[in-house]
Parts: sequence; C-alpha cells; structure tokens
Amino acid sequence: MLSGDKMTTCFLAKDINKSKLYVAEEREGVFSSDGSVSEVKASACKASVDASEAFEFPRWLVNEDCAYDYIGKRGFIQFWKITNDYGEWIVKLNSKTKNIEGLVKIPDGKYYFPMSDAVLEGDDIFVLLPCEKNVYVLKVDSWMTSAQYMKYTESVESRVNLIESKNETIQFTEQTKYTVSASSITRDQIMSTAFQYNNYKWYCSKQNYDGSKAANSNLWRRPSFITSYNTYYYQVPYCWGGGHSLSEFEQKIKDGYAAGNVYTNTSSYLDGTTGVDCAGFVSKCWGMSGRWSTYDIMKYCSKISFIALQKGDALCNSGHAMLFYQRDAYGNYIVYESTTGGYDRVIHRARSKSDVEGSYGAYKCLFVTN
Repeated sequence: MLSGDKMTTCFLAKDINKSKLYVAEEREGVFSSDGSVSEVKASACKASVDASEAFEFPRWLVNEDCAYDYIGKRGFIQFWKITNDYGEWIVKLNSKTKNIEGLVKIPDGKYYFPMSDAVLEGDDIFVLLPCEKNVYVLKVDSWMTSAQYMKYTESVESRVNLIESKNETIQFTEQTKYTVSASSITRDQIMSTAFQYNNYKWYCSKQNYDGSKAANSNLWRRPSFITSYNTYYYQVPYCWGGGHSLSEFEQKIKDGYAAGNVYTNTSSYLDGTTGVDCAGFVSKCWGMSGRWSTYDIMKYCSKISFIALQKGDALCNSGHAMLFYQRDAYGNYIVYESTTGGYDRVIHRARSKSDVEGSYGAYKCLFVTN
C-alpha cells in the first residue's frame, strides 16, 4: 500500500471460518525478495539500507544526481539498481570489502518505468523490461568488471564528442534552417505531427533498402529495423542531417531514395537519403520548413525550468534533442525522438528523471502560441 512517500507491506492470512483474507502483519518500507523490508536512504553519492553503515559508491559510477534502488542481498553481497548518465545498471556490491564485484547494463528502450523492475529470486536477478509492443523478463547471466565498465563509458563519451562536433559543423552548412512554414503553431499541432512521424506507414522498395541512390555508399548505413524490402514499415527512419517533412519523405521514398542513414561520421546530410535526425524531427514538429541543429535550439529558444515544460517544448543538449510530451506517475519523462542506438527511427518512450535532468536542458518552443 502506498501512502504519500511511504510504503506499507501487508502480510495476509486467511480466516478459515469466513473464507476471507485479513492483514496479519504490517511493516513499513520496501519489501525486497530476500525477505527484508528496507528503506533506502541516499544522498551525496552515499546509500544505506535501514540503519546499516552508509556505503559511498565510487565517483566513476555515480554523482549527486544518481538514483539508487536496493534489490536485495545474499550473504555479504548486496544488489542495487543505479541510474546514472550512462543508463540503468544492476550493481553487485560486497558490503564487507566495499568493492564493486560486477555490473550489468539494463537495455535502453523502456516504454514505461515500473515502481519495482528488478528482483532477486534465489541466486538470480530478473529484470522487467516493458517496451512499446512487448514486455520482457530478462535474467542476468554474466557481469562486467569495473575496468570493462569504465572502458564502456569512455567509448560512449567518444561517440558523444564526435556527434557534438558533427552537429556543430552541420549548423553552418544548412542554408534554410531559420525559415518557418507558419508564423505560429499550437502545442496540439506539434504533438499531432510527432504522433504522425511515430506511426507513419510506408512501403520499402528494393532501392529504399539497398541505398543504391545514396550519393556515396561509403557514407551510408541502413537503419537496423529495416531488415527486408517489398514490405511495409511503421515510423520514419533516422537519417543523419535529415529534416524532411512527411510529404517530402513520402515522395522521396517513392523516388527510390535510401530509407534513412545511421552513418554519423560525416559533417552533413547525404544526398539520396531520406528521413529525420533528432534536431530535424523537432524542427519539422515545430512547423519549420528548414532544419535547426541542436545548437540552434539552445541558442534561439528560451531555456526554462523543467517544471515549466509543456508538451511540444524541447529537451536538448549539444548532442541530442527530444520533444517533451508529459511526465508519468513516477516523474519520468515521456518523449518523442528520432534516435539511433538500435532504434534508428522516430520513437515514443519514457526516459528516467535522473537521465533527463542530469543531461539535458529544457527549452520553450519559439513558435508556439499557447
């Protein structure tokens, strides 16, 4: 039972005479699968369970904005879920030696964030992964070391830095990005366009699939969700540097243009491809005839507080832009975005509060009327 910010776990028993259940015991706190009821307290990179001595997680793993969830323990081994700038992680902590003995990354792509999505059953960790069309239950079967984790984060940072530098170049190669198709737009119109991009049905021909019309085949890579041709797909594909309206996308697909392009190691849009990248998607939803870069969004739009966000505003940093829709019951952000990372298309999903507020800024749409 939830009451404000507290949870009461009720243990039920059956009244044999009346064939009814009644509450036999109540305990406050979060009931974990190891049989304990615990309240996690975390601040300034430290976390503790009940009255136990606080453990300070290493700075290579956490910062002041991270979220901590206690899963359970087996002997001296505690299991935690930690959300940081690189995603959600299951962490195996030796409470005796204070060492991190293993980490596992929970796959990105949650469509919804349950209150409790990781459990300890026996000696196994199970993770609930609700996606847009399916719900998966994943079992942890291997762990990465601390050294492997740091190598992973270094590779992520290098990719982010590359994209930032390319975005900075693209903003100077676009010539029509500052024009808009209308003097104003409503928030409902913005979200209607985002919905259409996320649900657009299109037919993939052999030319769309093989990229034969791409200006340079060495600078083209097909989105991963497009696995065959002469078939229909939903959702507009990610296209590096692309900023095509739905009508433009439809025509270019009919003309045999390559469907999307997830090759980002170039400074500009590749001719012969069609779709939208992250900033192109936001630009089209805002009613622009051209395309802004992420830098333009941050330069020309007013930065606002996260509390002031309304549907149709942007969440943006130098490497990525998303369209804000709403928050769910747990404070997570429901967004529309055109993104890579295995999605490679326009998607609609939830992002954790710590991820968004720790990595992005909030920006008001410049052209909105309400």
